[in-house]
This record gives sequence, C-alpha cells and structure tokens, in this order.
Amino acid sequence: MNKNLSRLLTCGAAFALCAGFFTSCNDDDDYETRITVLETAVGDLKTQLGKALTSGASVTGVVQNDNGTYTITLSDGQTIQTGGASGAGSDVKVTVTDTSAIISVNGETYTLPLGAAVSSLKYAPEYVDGMVEIADGKGADVSFLVRPEIASLDGATFTVAESHELKARVIGEDVFKVTSANLEGGLVKLNIICLDGDAAGTHHAVSVQMNYRGAVIGSDYFTVHVTDDFTFVSEAIDDNITVTAPGATQNPETKAWTFNVKGGDFGQGFDFATVFSGVPAGAKYRVASVAKQPGGPAQEKQAILAASLAEDGKFAFTKRPGTAFNDNKEQAGFLVEVVNSELAVIAKTYVTITDEIADANFNVFTSDLEAEWGGREKCVPVGASTLDLQDAFKNYATEFTIVHNGQEGVLEKWADIAVEVPAGMIVYNKGGKLVLDELGQKYAPEATCHGLYWFNRGYAIRIPENIRPYTDDNGKSYDGEDYNSDYFVNGLDIWMGSYTQFIEDPVAFYAGVPTWTNSGITVDIKTGVISFPESYTGWGMRLAIACGYEYLYGVKNLTADGNDKIGMVFINRRVSPEGAKMPCPTDGSKI
Repeated sequence: MNKNLSRLLTCGAAFALCAGFFTSCNDDDDYETRITVLETAVGDLKTQLGKALTSGASVTGVVQNDNGTYTITLSDGQTIQTGGASGAGSDVKVTVTDTSAIISVNGETYTLPLGAAVSSLKYAPEYVDGMVEIADGKGADVSFLVRPEIASLDGATFTVAESHELKARVIGEDVFKVTSANLEGGLVKLNIICLDGDAAGTHHAVSVQMNYRGAVIGSDYFTVHVTDDFTFVSEAIDDNITVTAPGATQNPETKAWTFNVKGGDFGQGFDFATVFSGVPAGAKYRVASVAKQPGGPAQEKQAILAASLAEDGKFAFTKRPGTAFNDNKEQAGFLVEVVNSELAVIAKTYVTITDEIADANFNVFTSDLEAEWGGREKCVPVGASTLDLQDAFKNYATEFTIVHNGQEGVLEKWADIAVEVPAGMIVYNKGGKLVLDELGQKYAPEATCHGLYWFNRGYAIRIPENIRPYTDDNGKSYDGEDYNSDYFVNGLDIWMGSYTQFIEDPVAFYAGVPTWTNSGITVDIKTGVISFPESYTGWGMRLAIACGYEYLYGVKNLTADGNDKIGMVFINRRVSPEGAKMPCPTDGSKI
C-alpha cells in the first residue's frame, strides 16, 4: 500500500475536492455545454464506482493530486480519476477510514473496502497425485490461481517463502528458487529449481510468496519431489575471479573475499562489477540468502539488501537499512554472491561499510536552551498562523527577550556560526538555517532518508500570565502562584519517545498523547516551522523542540552532551492576544 494511502489511513482524514468556477456565465450555450459535460463526468464517475462495487474490487491506493482531485487504484488494476467530476454544481468527497474508502458524489455514497491488490495465491496441481517433480537443473513449472484476477505480472516478484522436508526445516531459497514467472490463461506459472545437490530423493512441502503492488501474499503448500538421480553443484568457486577493491582479502579456506566501502559512496550507488575481475559473461550478482548471511543485521535486513542489488551488479539502497552491518564479531558485513548460468556460486564476498558519520562532530547546540519567544512584548495571535523557529533563533535579540538560566550563549552560537562550512561540521548554520555539508548529504540521500528533521519532543500547556487567575469551564480556578498551577492541567508535562522512535514511526511516537493537548499545532519536519490552526485560541504552551539527523546507517541528535532536545521554547507564556481562551478537553479527561 502506498505512502499516501498509509498517511490517510493513519489520520482517518476526510478530504473534500475543491469545486472549480466557470470563467464566464454570459454565454448561455457555453454554460449549458459545460453543465452537460460536468453531468456526464459525474455520471461516468458513478458508473465506475458502481462497477467496482458489483465486481467486489477493493481499494489499494488513494493519491491526492496537486489540483485537489484524487486517483483511486483498485485491486483489479483499474484506476478511477475524480478530476472530470470536479466543477461548479458538483460535490465530490473522499474519506478513507481504517477499513474502507468512502466516495460521496453529489450526496450519493459509495463504500469500497480497503485491501491488497491480490488476496490469494492458490496452487493448481497438474497431476492426480499433485506432486511436482524436479529431476534436473531446469526445475519444474508450477501453476497458481490468483484472486482477484490480474491482467499482467508487471511489478510482481516471486520468491520461495518457506520449504521443509518432513525430517528437517530449511528457510526460503537455500533449497528452491523461482527463476521465471508468466501469466497464462488466468494462471500464474512459475519455474522452480532446486539448488541443493544433497536434496536428491527427498520430498518437500513448499510455499511461494508473491510481492505485488505493495501486497505480500503467500501461497498454500504443495509437494515437491526431488528425484533420486538429481544432481546440482551449488558452489563451484572460480579461482580466476578476484576482488580488486583496495584492501580486499580472501579467506583461503572458504574462498570468500572481504572488502570495505565508505558508507557515503556506497549509499549513492555502487557497481560490484567494477571490483570483480575475471567474471565470465552471463554471470549474475545476488545477495546471499538469509541463512548464509552473518547473524544479526545482515540477516534481519536481507530483504532490503536483496532488493537493492541488480543482477548486473548495480547496487543502490531501495530503503534505508539503519545499520552498517558490522555488528557480527565473527564475520562483519553482508554476503554477495556471483553465480553462473546454472546458478552455482562462482565467487563471493563480504562487504563491510565504514560509517564516517558514527563519530562525527554534531556540536550544533552547546546546551539545553530555555527561552520565551516574544517575552512580554508580543504573542502568537488567535487563529491560523506560523512561527519560523529557525528565523527566531537567528534574530534572537528581538525574538527571545526572556532567556532562562543565562543561556543566551546558545542563541549567540546559532547566530554567529559562519556561512563557510566549519571543519568537521556535518551540520552547520547557513544564513540562519541548518544545512548539511557534502558528506552529510551523501550519507542521507533524499530517496531513503530524512536528513535533518525537526519534531516536538515534549509538550505542556500553560496559562498566559496576563489572564491569570483563570477559571475553566468546570469552575476550577488557577491562580498561577505555584509551579504546577502554571499548567492548565496540574503537573501536565508530556514527554514523547526518542529520536529513533520518532523517525521510525511518527504516528506511534505521538500515540497516547491526549488529542486536546496538541490542538492541531504541528512542527514541520523539514523546516522547523510551527503551524497554528484556525482553531487556536491564543493559550500558552511550552514546546520541547528537537532536531535530529537521519542518515543511511543511524540517527544523531545535534547537542554536544547528547541531550534529548535542543531546547524548551515557551510561547504566549507572559502575554496572550485579546480574547485568549484555554483549550477544553475533548477526550473525556478531567481538568
């Protein structure tokens, strides 16, 4: 399921498509023509949705387009565009819940279930006994019925999910491998070969796995018999093949090579064909199976590694691995194999990664800042607005007129950092904004990493000084004479998880925080800009602002002492706009 749909599911948000307006109403004929076209578009949309309901199709993707319309992808591969039905006199809305997509067209509602593009993969036996015989290196063809039916295998990949002999269990593609897939007469036909010469004479229960448009579907089990006379050479190391990378070494017993790559260079894309010499024509590169990888990260992240390496040796991370694969003390790195046309391993190498960021200088903030934006001079107004935190840091002399505990030096350091890149600084200040140097950018490619990211580490609501004492809707009064009553809720001091927890799952990171305490206030992950919604009523708060650096192999915070935040920023603590009102709980909690 795509990221856009995932975000919609998480938020459970409803989006209304904006109606366009005609440029002229003077020409009645033109007006009638436009209305006719619009009515036709609305009718077509209703017809498409009706067919989807009748066929039992499910929604596998919802994407909001730049113009406010939607593209809805169905499990049968069809797409529905709402754009043609968007216009004056039309009302098209799309709401996505945890289980369904609800499309409303001029008040008529169509509810389609959310689901994967494929829901089942059933083995279709070809013989009475249901047995699949593998007698030679060409393997055997097996067929599967896919439901819902699909029109093509574009974007589909197949692997052996699991196989086991009655007396022993082995994992995945160490014994069997899918070599080809075709769609014939509504059936998916796969060619499966055996990679283990010692499997002759054995019977195995095998299940295959299909990855299709983000959905992962496992088949039922079928029985494979490897004939008694089956032979296969799984490894035939070719001594003429060498690894030419600087510092490469070979283990004389296992014949496996080991070489090292700098993490930044590796993350930008790497070609294994450039470091191997003597590889014969037709040979292919692959990441070794889970069982062959060193224990630890190499096994846990094998799927990411395998998807990142093409058969011609080109390597580029498809997802951020989050580790340098060097945790295993016995054999660091991860294992890459070169195989011949018969899929026998003719060369292999362990790849270790040097993480130059691991011990780099991230001393951007020298201590834990605590300051009040606006002081007693100004405040954030009622309603929608934004506050650029980085600009406020840059102009600290006028923006933060009250600073606690003599920490002006933190802000001075921010404002005074040179435009030129300081030696050894991965993250530095340029024109009042945090940026990455060349090395930092290499280690954090945009396709897989957030790079610099801002977030709200902690949260508290405060009653602005100028409206104390404050009486809430329950008649309880807060006079602000002691520290706890400075808060709207006695002792309310919400602290969320770590830098790593936030970046891995921002939604889960905020889970459990009372919704009324956040009240729609957000911190932009890329810019640090704080946004206040239209519903904001001018109440005071304290935000624990954090800024981190996510790169291919880890996550770093930006403080000299490893503090879990860069500072506490108070907003509207001393003064609030006219008519300011504290928020009221909406989650049933008591004040």
